[in-house]
Amino acid sequence: MLAPPCSTFSPARDRTSVIRTLEHPWGLVGISIKDQIKVDIGNRCIQAAIKLITQFDHNGIPWILENPHSSKIWFIAELIQLSNNSNTHTVITDFCQFGTPWRKRTRFLCGNIDKQDTERINKQCTGCGVCSKSGSKHFQLAGSNKQGIPWTRTAMPYPAKLCHGLAHALTAHKHY
Repeated sequence: MLAPPCSTFSPARDRTSVIRTLEHPWGLVGISIKDQIKVDIGNRCIQAAIKLITQFDHNGIPWILENPHSSKIWFIAELIQLSNNSNTHTVITDFCQFGTPWRKRTRFLCGNIDKQDTERINKQCTGCGVCSKSGSKHFQLAGSNKQGIPWTRTAMPYPAKLCHGLAHALTAHKHY
């Protein structure tokens, strides 16, 4: 299970300054030194993840790569190529379908895992602003709570039921 930090790949990051684009997911030229350091760290993380995935594939080991659905990470050529492999498939899920008040759409690129074993995590909200599971309006992950903690940080942990589904997907091959 690989979940490289998405901070510099997030479109929300563009509110302060654009450091990556869909056309240039590895980062833009001419950004500040401070932003370049952040881009470099993000790039090293995803490069390490790709290196691990290559080894997992070579050895037939199940793996999952996670990042928000809107992340610019999904525009990296190596990940696009991986997503077209016969041993991979993509699952998109919304956290609200696992009990959170926010939707938080997330994408999982799964390798060496049977599609049937990822059905537990393949749950998307069909509501528009209102959750199709709870019937409540989705909580918007903008700003910070009373303690000054950004709501996006509060929403980072996976819901427990999603964790169980991910664990099942990664270990199901051992149960057959």
